[in-house]
Amino acid sequence: MGGPLTSGSRSIRIGGTAYPLILPSLRDPRLHSAIVILSLQVLGQTVLHFQLSIAQILAAIATSAILEVVITFKQQRVLMWPASALLTGNSVAFILRAVGTQSGDWWSLNGVSLFVFTSAVSLLSKYVIRRGTRHVFNPSNLGLVLCFLLFGSQYTNPQDLWWGPMTPGLALTLAIIVLGGLLIVREIRMLAMVATFWVAFSAFVGVVASQGHCISARWHDGPICGTSFWTLLISSPEILVFIFFMMTDPKTAPRGQVGRIVYGLSLAFVGAVLVAPWQTEFATKVAFLSALTLICAALPLAERYLPAPGATSDRFPLQPTLRRGAVLFGALSASALVLQASASLGMPAPSTVTGAVAVNPSFLTNRPVLAVDQALVASVTIDSKVHRFAPSFPDSTAHQMAHDAIEDLMIEGIAIRQLDKRLGRTAVIGSRLRELQRVIDTATTVGQTVVPSYRFRTVVIVLVSSPSSAQSPPQLAIHLTGNVHLVTYSTSSPGQVVSESDTPCDMVLTTVAVGSRYLITAERPQ
Repeated sequence: MGGPLTSGSRSIRIGGTAYPLILPSLRDPRLHSAIVILSLQVLGQTVLHFQLSIAQILAAIATSAILEVVITFKQQRVLMWPASALLTGNSVAFILRAVGTQSGDWWSLNGVSLFVFTSAVSLLSKYVIRRGTRHVFNPSNLGLVLCFLLFGSQYTNPQDLWWGPMTPGLALTLAIIVLGGLLIVREIRMLAMVATFWVAFSAFVGVVASQGHCISARWHDGPICGTSFWTLLISSPEILVFIFFMMTDPKTAPRGQVGRIVYGLSLAFVGAVLVAPWQTEFATKVAFLSALTLICAALPLAERYLPAPGATSDRFPLQPTLRRGAVLFGALSASALVLQASASLGMPAPSTVTGAVAVNPSFLTNRPVLAVDQALVASVTIDSKVHRFAPSFPDSTAHQMAHDAIEDLMIEGIAIRQLDKRLGRTAVIGSRLRELQRVIDTATTVGQTVVPSYRFRTVVIVLVSSPSSAQSPPQLAIHLTGNVHLVTYSTSSPGQVVSESDTPCDMVLTTVAVGSRYLITAERPQ
């Protein structure tokens, strides 16, 4: 949002020259928006576990603020509180994520250059791309779209569409978004516009969803399709933030009432069209954000054919709409809260939270049954992140995963000792099986085999992300710590021990369900 400068009696003297000092006004809608976004940032850091650091937030805000202060000073010779810049930087930080940032690592500088770049591009676009006294693009929207398109999902990610299961913290967050947003759009007279957009977007996305459209998301195991996709998209807190605090920028939205209705309808249609071809959450979010960039680019031409702001033709058709706008959108916002609660209860329930493969498990008939320490299995714990991903994940499944993984390692050791690839297939699969086969081939060639036997102290079910793609759904894994005893045998002289050693063991294993067993697929780096 932007607003005209107003001078006051305050000034500051620098080098013998007095410069007007312009401070924020409590009536400034930009200040109100900033307060709401800042409140959401605090909740994100404390109860919503945003993968965002305070250092990244400060870098985005400082970049925008410094640039705005310097540019305004050079152009107008005033020292201005950078209200618009602070909102731009805060908006960038609220949506942008740098891949690899961990929740709770408040002072991480991971990817901080992305936040500086995006904030700088966003702020400078206000002064470089203009028509008359107005900038063409919503600043943070343009910067974010360019950032995501340039750097892709390997380095960046927009804030997730789903913010977690319904909790008191999330309920408070949604209340702040909706109530704060309603107050602000009412103040700037855009209730009819945002109501039009929400209704139209819901309808257009409904058409897309009715065709069985699906997307994948890094926080969900399995595709999100049909009704679940529709519910997710129209009730997402991120979409609500977009509606209330991005598309409503007075400097880029039309000024006339007819223009604003056309703007809302056009943005809804283009947004749904751009979302329709994509099947990942990353592409869906970038497509949706790109819709605003395209509509802003087309707006100067469209306004030539729209009624002039304040004209009789601009007011009359929409008087009933404007009077009913507040009631309509209040009802729609309440519906969004109900839908989000429904999505929070149903959306994260993964189709197969532990994963499964469609193979014939007949080879498991030769799998030996070994004695696993049941006391260790009974002491398995589940990391808190797992419950945020899959709130209903049962303890019985955790225990079975742990039991089978430990038994898999024991069978793997026997297979290495006996140089038996067929036996190894009953315990491991995928890349772990290929590695086992390589180990056996090497042992046969060099005449020695190193056989591990494990003694674990702790077993924790954890959540791991794909090392190659931030948009891949997360996987459940087993984190095991303890010791491993390594015995080197001669393959040419059965039973001959060449050497022995002990070493600490700390491993994270991913597994997959094959029949009634969980087989190890890979060991993930720490």
